[in-house]
Amino acid sequence: MSTVLARFAGRTQCRSLPQAPLALLIQGVLENHGSERAQLAFVQPVVDGLPGELPGALIERLDATRYRLSSAGRAWEFTAARAYLHRDVGAALFAAVPPRTAPLAKRMFWRLLLWVAGSALGRSWLAARRRRLQ
Repeated sequence: MSTVLARFAGRTQCRSLPQAPLALLIQGVLENHGSERAQLAFVQPVVDGLPGELPGALIERLDATRYRLSSAGRAWEFTAARAYLHRDVGAALFAAVPPRTAPLAKRMFWRLLLWVAGSALGRSWLAARRRRLQ
């Protein structure tokens, strides 16, 4: 029985880094999550002959250490110690959390500064202060 780890839509990048702890990285857009990007990383994988790009990749977990990567009618089975799926949920987080309002003192300071800079007398006063500080 296999479990689907990730199903990527469109072009998926596949990078093999033999000396790195996470030696196989698969990056792309998840199929059922709109435009959400994801990265699937494998620890100590043993896989040969993977191309740099895969169209519509499907990654399945076959058992505790065996995985299958299939794309465009081809399939690769390999072993890896672990798999980590990283999803970019920043857009969803920032949409759910409202931005913090500026403190009252800071809002009043900038309002006063812009009001002063908006008049001719205020601009001359600011220019005199600037000359004195230099």
